[in-house]
Amino acid sequence: IETSNLDGETNLKIRQSLLETHEHVCDPKKITELGSLPMDFDDSAIKNFHGMIGCEAPNNRLNTFDGFLEFQGKKLSLTNQQILLRGAQLRQTRWAIGCIVFAGYDSKVVRN
Repeated sequence: IETSNLDGETNLKIRQSLLETHEHVCDPKKITELGSLPMDFDDSAIKNFHGMIGCEAPNNRLNTFDGFLEFQGKKLSLTNQQILLRGAQLRQTRWAIGCIVFAGYDSKVVRN
């Protein structure tokens, strides 16, 4: 992602989904090109995705995130590596699937 409009840094930053959630939605063996959806992509995996996110209270710290995802009986750690902030721009990636954690006045960008 590029965050130059958030922090002024023009270098790209890597963000990556949790392996468990990625494998739930996409079979890694069927992805033929970096960033491309598999030809037989089925959105039913997303529709049937059930989990719960718990996280820190809204704050203005752009470089940190502390939370967890309860998914398939596991409690998985969420960090800044799994977060896309409002205003960040995808680069060298065609798509992303996610959910909104903070919105409006509670977003980190607004609080910053």
